[in-house]
Amino acid sequence: MDILTEIIAQGMACNPAALETWRNLVVKDLSFFSSPISEEIRNEVRDRRMDERAAVR
Repeated sequence: MDILTEIIAQGMACNPAALETWRNLVVKDLSFFSSPISEEIRNEVRDRRMDERAAVR
């Protein structure tokens, strides 16, 4: 993630709906990377998103 993307995300932190839209817009398809570290990162992100969605409900 580059610095501009991070700054924009921080600015949207007070608006969860806008932040979720921003995440969807900037997400990159990294599925072609298959190293163990890539798999671990994808799993962490997946778990974090599931936790965030569960907290909203």
